[in-house]
Amino acid sequence: MATSHHPFLFKRSNGIWYIVFTQDGRRRWKSTECTDKKEARKQLNEFKRLAKPTRRQTTLADFREEFLPYARTNYASSTLNIFRRALDHLQQAANTCGLNSLTPRHLDICKTRRLNQVGPITVNMEMRALRAIFNVALRWGLLETNPFAKVQLARVPETAPSYFSKSEFQKLLDTIKEAWFKEVIFAVATGQGGGRSSTCAGSRWTWSAGSWLSKAHRASESKRADGGWFR
Repeated sequence: MATSHHPFLFKRSNGIWYIVFTQDGRRRWKSTECTDKKEARKQLNEFKRLAKPTRRQTTLADFREEFLPYARTNYASSTLNIFRRALDHLQQAANTCGLNSLTPRHLDICKTRRLNQVGPITVNMEMRALRAIFNVALRWGLLETNPFAKVQLARVPETAPSYFSKSEFQKLLDTIKEAWFKEVIFAVATGQGGGRSSTCAGSRWTWSAGSWLSKAHRASESKRADGGWFR
C-alpha cells in the first residue's frame, strides 16, 4: 500500500471513526466500524504498521559484496584474505540467510565444518575475523546486535615442545663460527652448564674441549639410542 502523509482519525456525524489517509495522490477514508476512540486508535496504529514500506533485508551475500571493497582499502592484504575466506565459509553454512537472521548456530556449523578441514588455530583466526566483520555491520546500522560477539573459539590441544635431533643440533652448531658462542648454545640447549673448566673474559665463556665432549657424550647417552633428542 503506497500511502503518503500521516494517517489520522476523523469522527463522522454518524459517530463512526474513520482513518483518513492519502494514497496515490488522493484522499481516502477507511471505516473502523466502531464508535470507541480507544479501539479506533488501535486500528490506526495497526494501519500505520501495515502501510509502512518494508525494507528489503540485506542478505549475507549483499553484505559481503559491500564489505570486501571497504576492507580492501582499510586493512592489509593478509587480513583481507582472512576476511574473504571467513565470509566464504560462513556463506556456505548460512546459504541465502538474511543478515539479521544470522545466529550463533550458523557460526557453530561453520566452525564444525572447518575443523574437519584445517587446524583449530586457523579456525579461531577466522572466527575472530567474523566477529570483527560483523562489528562493522553493527556500526553501519545493518544489525542491532552482533550475533558473533560471544564467539566460542575452538579448543587448541597442548602440544609437546619440539626438539632438535642430534644431527640437526650438530648442523646448528656448525653454522656458528665463534667457538665461545657455540659452547654457550650447547650448554643452554643441554642444560649442562656445570663442571666447566673455563675462564671468563668479558662476556665470553670458554670450556675445555674435553669438558665439551664429555657433556655431549652424557647428553647423548641420556636420550634414545637411535639418535635421540636434545632438550
